Amino acid sequence: METLLQNIKMSLGYVAKWFSTFPSRETVIRMILDGTAEKYSDTYVMHFHTARLLVEMGYAAEVYELIKDTRYTHPNATMVIGLAEQIKNITSSLPD
Repeated sequence: METLLQNIKMSLGYVAKWFSTFPSRETVIRMILDGTAEKYSDTYVMHFHTARLLVEMGYAAEVYELIKDTRYTHPNATMVIGLAEQIKNITSSLPD
């Protein structure tokens, strides 16, 4: 249990340091959505969990535009494909 706690603390420290690179939360969100946040990270920033969080924060239309073609570009990314379908179903005004 102590090892798990230490790993979580280390991860949260890394995340806090990464976020301190940016002047505001909105800046981080915009950079994630336009792909420029990637250059500040050694890992892929816009993955399923980030996409889902951004949808929950009210950025469904922007996220949908980024992931709508995943069915064709990465057919094995079933969670992202499912998220795109969920967004499409809840936001009927989005184009195909």
